[in-house]
Formats: sequence, C-alpha cells, structure tokens
Amino acid sequence: MAMKRFVLSILALLAMVTGMQAQNTINGHEYVDLGLPSGTLWATCNVGANSPEEFGNYFAWGETQPKDNYNWSTYKYYNGSGYNEADLTKYLDLLTELLPEDDAATANWGSSWFMPHPQQIEELINKTTRTWEKLNGVNGSRFTGSNGNSIFLPAAGYCIDADFTGIGSSGAYWSSSLSSDRLLEAYFFDVDCPEIWRMFRSNGLSVRPVTDFDHVFSHTHSYATTWSWDENTHWHACTSTEGACDAPKADEAAHTFDANNICTVCGYEGLMEYGFSVYSTEVTSQNKNDILGDGVFSYLPETKTLSVRGNHLSPRYGNILVNESVEGLVVNISGNVTLSALTGFLSHSDMTITGPGHLTVSTQMTTTDMMDGSKLVIKDIAIDAECDKWGIAGEMAETLVIQNSTIKAKGPSGAICDFDGGITLTGCKIVKPIGGYVKDGDIVDASGNLATEVFIAKNGDANLDGTVDIADVVAVLNAMANDLNAPQFKVNDDNVVDIADVVAVLNIMAQQ
Repeated sequence: MAMKRFVLSILALLAMVTGMQAQNTINGHEYVDLGLPSGTLWATCNVGANSPEEFGNYFAWGETQPKDNYNWSTYKYYNGSGYNEADLTKYLDLLTELLPEDDAATANWGSSWFMPHPQQIEELINKTTRTWEKLNGVNGSRFTGSNGNSIFLPAAGYCIDADFTGIGSSGAYWSSSLSSDRLLEAYFFDVDCPEIWRMFRSNGLSVRPVTDFDHVFSHTHSYATTWSWDENTHWHACTSTEGACDAPKADEAAHTFDANNICTVCGYEGLMEYGFSVYSTEVTSQNKNDILGDGVFSYLPETKTLSVRGNHLSPRYGNILVNESVEGLVVNISGNVTLSALTGFLSHSDMTITGPGHLTVSTQMTTTDMMDGSKLVIKDIAIDAECDKWGIAGEMAETLVIQNSTIKAKGPSGAICDFDGGITLTGCKIVKPIGGYVKDGDIVDASGNLATEVFIAKNGDANLDGTVDIADVVAVLNAMANDLNAPQFKVNDDNVVDIADVVAVLNIMAQQ
C-alpha cells in the first residue's frame, strides 16, 4: 500500500509538472521561453494587464501599488525634505537591488516572479531580434528569440506627476537595480530605443516580470540561474531567504574573454576603450550605455553610432567630443539637443552628424574642427551653430558634405571655412548671404569675402525651421503675395517665386 501511494504521488507530481509545461503559466500568468542563454523566461503581459498590448499599471521604483500622482512628495522613500530612515537603511547604505517585498512583480504576482536585472535586460536586447509594430492597434516592440518565440512590449510611455509622456512612441520598463549614484535614479530600458537608461525613482513606469526554469519546475531554489559578476569573476548567487547563507556564491570562476573582450560564459564585458571621448570622459564598454550618467549620450560600437538625446551644458570648457581614431563615427541627434563647451566636435577621422533632430551648439572656439584630411558629412538634420571664433571648420585639406539639412552657422573668423578638400551641398542651398557661394574651401559672400554668418536651407524649407511641412507651403504663398524673392522661396530653382514652388514643396513632403 505504501509503495502504491508513493507511485501515485510520483505520477501526480509528473502530471502537475507536465501540465505546467503545457500551459506555460505560473500563478495564472503566462511566460515565454525565448531561448535565452541564461534561461530567463519573460512574462507575456505587464503587471496590471490582461493582454500583451495592454499598458497595465505604473509603479514608482520600490513601490508595489499604482497611484494617481508620481513625484517626490508621494514617493514611499522620500519624506518631503530628504530620504527617510528606511530608505537610508535599505537602498542607500546597504542594497542596490530591490528586496522581494519592494518588487512590484513579486508583490503582485507571487514569489516566482520578479523585475528583471540589468543583465537580463541586456540579454533581451542583445540575444533577440527587435521589430517595431502594432498589436491590436497599439505601438510597441516585439523581441523574437532564436527559437522563434517572442514577446510584445507596448509603448506605454511613463508618468511624471499625473501626466503621461511618450505613449505610443516609447515605453519605459523598470529594472530591479539602482543606478550607480544610488541616490535619485534606478535603471530602466526603453522599448523604442532598447538600451539601459536611468530614471528618477519617483516616476511611474511599467513592469514586465521575469522568472526562470527553477521557478517553473520547483518554485524553490538555492542559486540563481543567471550569472552575477564583477571585473574578475562570475558566479551563481544564492537566492535563499531562509536566514543567512554560508555559501553565497556557486560555480565561481574567472572570466574567459573572446576577441571582443566579452566573457564567453556570462557575457560580462571587460573594459574596452573605443577611441573617442565625450566631455573628457573616455568612452568604454562599461559606460557606453550612459556615458556621462545623465542619459544624454550612449554608444553602439557595432554601428559606431553615438546617440545624443537631451541637453548637456558645461560652463564652456573642454570639448563636446574628441574623436582620436574611430573611422566613420556617426553622431545621431534625436529630438531637440543643446550642447555647450569650449570647443565642439574635434575629429581626426571621417565623421557624420545626422538627425532627424535639431542640434544647437554654443562654444567659444568652433562647432567642428576636422583634422588630418578627414571628411565631415552633415545630413538630414537642422543645426544652429553660434561660436565666438569659427563656426563649422576644418584645418586645411578636410572635406565637407552637407545633405538635405538646414544649417545656421555664425563665427567672426568664418562661419563655414577651411575645407580645402571641398564643400559639397546636396538637397540644400545657401540662402544667406545672398549670392553666397563656395570658394577655395570657404563659404563667401557675393563679393568673395569670407562669410561670418551663413544660412543653408534644405530644399523646400522655406521658413528655415529645419523641416519641410505645410508651414513651408504657407511661407511660399506669403512670399508670392508680398513679392519676396529670397533664395529659400525658389524651391524649383527657376529663379521665380510662383505656384511651381508650392508644388515643389508638396512633392518634397510626399517623398519624406
């Protein structure tokens, strides 16, 4: 009889496990196996949602319930004038990771679920294929694993005070880790621009839980299946909450690095310098996701792209960027960006500055200083460059190509100058000074004198705001009504401002 009960118990256990595998759920919440090396399993829905495209609830970091207003005055770990004692004890002096009782995924879905660590987010970004798409009319990113399985993360934006930002265009999802300063910010990732960033902890963000195979098959475990690491070794960390652990690490071993200085076991990136600096900070594999720690600059070495989102204003000392050796460096400007320093972009190698954003630069010396015969390409962007000496400049034998861009450059020693390798304009024209042209690597006025103020307008940008839209149609119509004949209104280059120029603007709009 005892043997019979034992056999029946084993069969029941197997049935339970088989059923769990078939349903792919824990505590009623579905997960997906994306075939990730760590074994991390991602939930199909946000906390508070019933389907993948639903936004669900928003949480401040370390809080487990949604609310109506997200700011410091309502934040659990802020007392109105400073951090309270509980916060100083838990998340300033001792801990960098959320405890289970403060994890919105664990608190709402049970102990098998938790908010992802930064390493798990990096794995999702790097080990899956991302596509931007609509699911039942909702924008978001789909991440597809090597096994063909996928998850959809909606562009739910985020909440500050009672106001929602970025709904439909971005989606901010919390990590379980504090940022490196451990004071105001925690890590998150954006589904529109999948990188790890930092956000004030008081803001309301979405939560997409994760679990792992240990939780699926046993719901209890001693060690995590994901790797922890420092600069020397990696290990599986003890996850037991039953008293003090006398063996906090398992499987600890030294890193083994490949040719790209990435550990072949855990994915840790050893320190790699990429050959350029931003505001005197050398860009490395360890800071590339947030170079200055303010969320403005990030670097993707695979495409040699420096992304700039937001403003960085220094007291006009140092350089915005110094490119020593990255051939083909791309500086991508998103949105409205304002930068200031002593000097702007210095480069010994070919470089491209591109949009579709709007870049405003204020320096004492120059916006660009191209050297060693390098080539500067400016394309699909609007730039306002006001400098105390030179605007956009080379040294001698450099080359400048401006494509489909609107540029306003000022410099008493030359607005756009010293490109003896040549200046080429494509899809844009000089509108100021009137009659201005390229001469010996400089832009000069109609008399051949070096121009100290230059406007270059993208074809069709009749109002010189950096974009071609219906406002430019209105600008051309007003020019026709008032007999204005400035170059930016002559869109079809027949030297007459008439209805043909309106048609030309509309054609450019249609092709964008």
